[in-house]
Amino acid sequence: MDADLCNRLLGDIAAGDLTALEKLYDLMQKDVLLFALSITRNLMLAEDVRQETFVKIYRHAGKYTAGTNALGFVFTVTKNTALDMLRHARYEIPNDEALWNTACNTQENDVIEKLLLKQVINELNSHERQILLLHLVSGYTHKEIASLLHLPVTTVQWRYRTALQKTSRMVNPTEAIK
Repeated sequence: MDADLCNRLLGDIAAGDLTALEKLYDLMQKDVLLFALSITRNLMLAEDVRQETFVKIYRHAGKYTAGTNALGFVFTVTKNTALDMLRHARYEIPNDEALWNTACNTQENDVIEKLLLKQVINELNSHERQILLLHLVSGYTHKEIASLLHLPVTTVQWRYRTALQKTSRMVNPTEAIK
């Protein structure tokens, strides 16, 4: 997502423009959901976080300072909303029935792959999981992730490499990334 476009949309949302909110939602809903899922580890809760995030963005867009990190603002709202929902809802994170049901509705090989992927992702710590998913699924660069998460680029690169090494060791222990 283009940071300038996000900046303009947040400005329009602050002025009360609902079409700007719709456009921001259309452009960022997948990334927000993925980021929320990396924190909550629960698809249904992550979907709730996504909806609440955009409600909060609409309510608090006036607090955004134009020209600053617009994407960081969106992801900070997402992170804080996810943590608040985890704290207040007391969902059980390890057992994600929605992912299990989705996996069971596919072919047998897909089920096995999805279960393996879920197991591998769950073995990563939250920082590694967030960075890995933001980079591989959402396509953000390490520099963009560093900006979004307020971390040094070298830390993001190190955590990404660590996550790759862990996943490689779990999937194929004999040929793990060194």
